[in-house]
Amino acid sequence: MSLTTYSKGSIFPEAPGEGICCGSGCQNCVWLVYAEEVLRVIETHPDFSDKSNKKEIYRNIESQLKNEIQDPNLREFVLMDIRSKFRI
Repeated sequence: MSLTTYSKGSIFPEAPGEGICCGSGCQNCVWLVYAEEVLRVIETHPDFSDKSNKKEIYRNIESQLKNEIQDPNLREFVLMDIRSKFRI
């Protein structure tokens, strides 16, 4: 499965910029908001319409987010939220 890409080579919204997150674990953290936006893309994008292979879809999401989120801890934080809601 390959993902269709848009401007900047990503199907996902632009990740929050450096310094936007306060790091205090807010309930409405910019990174959790970003994860929600990524989930909206997953729900509506044609490349994710066949949900029969969620693990493959998740691997593609993970690969795409490696380009979007450089910090491995933040990336894992976002992916953890996506995994919990996507039920992988």
